Order: sequence, then C-alpha cells, then structure tokens
Amino acid sequence: MFEAHAIGCNAVSWAPAARAGSLLAVSNTGGGRSPPVKRFASAGCDNIVKIWGFSEETQAWVEEDVLEGHTDWVRDVSWAPNIGLPRSYIATASQVSFSFTQFFLLPSKSARMCESGSFADAGPR
Repeated sequence: MFEAHAIGCNAVSWAPAARAGSLLAVSNTGGGRSPPVKRFASAGCDNIVKIWGFSEETQAWVEEDVLEGHTDWVRDVSWAPNIGLPRSYIATASQVSFSFTQFFLLPSKSARMCESGSFADAGPR
C-alpha cells in the first residue's frame, strides 16, 4: 500500500499491456515479445493525474510522471487502448465543468497536454 494522492484518489486506469509502438517496431530480441507493461494512471483530489510503473528491480510501484493542468479534483481517468500505435492517450475528467483533457505519452515516457475543452462548449447553441 502506498499514498498516491495526499487527500484522496478518485479513479485508476490500467495501461494497455502492449507497449506503445510495440507492434510497429522491429524486435531486437530475436523475434520474441516484449514483456507486458505494468503501468497505471491515478486521478486525485489534488488536481493531478499520476503515472505509476512497476519496478522489477525494487518490486514496488514508482511514480513515473505527473500530469498537471486541471483546476479542481480529477474525477476520472481512462487509458485508451493503443493497439500498438506509437503513442498512448489518457482521457481525464475534472470536477469543474466536466472538462475533458487528453494527454499523450511518447515511448520515452514524457507526457504533455495535447487538447483541453469542456463538455459545456460542445452543447447546443
């Protein structure tokens, strides 16, 4: 057990088991499959989403990245299936105006915000 978010965690989403880009890349291991990804995202009451990875060396979950940008509690997080595409997408929804934010992770594990909006913006005019 570990403390992911100081004042509470609202949601978690497991990453796809295949690494981003793994179906498109040529394997250097003699044609063998790469080991499954052990990673998840957590959404918290601290307005952030954290990416966690399992360290085989320490046999513990370690924080890999922090995705910021929400101005209120992050209520939900969902890691989209990547089906071997070169990047992964994470959708999040916050407390304020049901905002919808997408982040993408490059194979290098660096994250950045790529799109943000509000469900209210998409309503009838």
